[in-house]
Amino acid sequence: MSASTSSYNPKSMVFRVPVFGQLFRDAVFGHEDAKYYFAANMVFVLFWSFITFGYPAVIIYALTGTFCALTFLVVLTSQDIIENWGKKTPEAPAKKKAGAV
Repeated sequence: MSASTSSYNPKSMVFRVPVFGQLFRDAVFGHEDAKYYFAANMVFVLFWSFITFGYPAVIIYALTGTFCALTFLVVLTSQDIIENWGKKTPEAPAKKKAGAV
């Protein structure tokens, strides 16, 4: 095994997808306007899937967007918990019993 195949590189994995990889490689390494053509192609594919598959395609994209938004909100709001995960909080003073003086 060579060093290039043993290391994991997500970009190289995306570049290996047959048609999408070529478009993505051109958007990353191509001319300045190639990224705009890539975005236009992705929008075209989105609309084509709506026309071909109909309402289920809309539902899949909506559910995916909902999952991403909720995941983002959970990560955003849990930052304080993650930062203070290992820290021990001071204990509250013991309360006196009602009948004790």
